[in-house]
Amino acid sequence: EAAFGCPPPVSRAEPEDTGCRGAQDLLSNFDAREPAARAFGQQWHHFLSSQFVPQFTAGSRRHKVERICFAGQVATANWPALREAVVTPESDVLLPSQPASASSADDRS
Repeated sequence: EAAFGCPPPVSRAEPEDTGCRGAQDLLSNFDAREPAARAFGQQWHHFLSSQFVPQFTAGSRRHKVERICFAGQVATANWPALREAVVTPESDVLLPSQPASASSADDRS
């Protein structure tokens, strides 16, 4: 958050409010926090692509990973930005990994 100059999250929910809402409704300052949420999503994508998927889909595993569930307040409140960084919009399949040189070139533009 600080690296992107983003303010801390500000919840719209009252403490006793537990109703289900859309992701944009959970944080009143989602737009101001979007750069940090997108960077967080890119970190998650890197972890999933470089560590989690290779280790949990190795040939020696009896049960392959078929689905990953992102849950909790952080995932719910930031899902629009996280989704763009982690999965394809058409199918919710994990985006393919990019070589490190392509990622750093994207960051500079």
